[in-house]
Amino acid sequence: MNRASTLLDLSRMTAKIAVLEGRPVPQITAAIRREAEAIRFVVPDVTVRAWAEAVHRGDVFRLH
Repeated sequence: MNRASTLLDLSRMTAKIAVLEGRPVPQITAAIRREAEAIRFVVPDVTVRAWAEAVHRGDVFRLH
């Protein structure tokens, strides 16, 4: 997978997760893990938790 393709996949994944704003953290966490697995992207547990909590609160979360 090349860099441009990876960045596009991550952008799509981020958009899919962002629409879950306000949903329960466990639901967002499951979605992050599912989407990451679909694009073969390894996300550490600490990042998954922080991302899910940020989306739940409506905050912007960036992977970079």
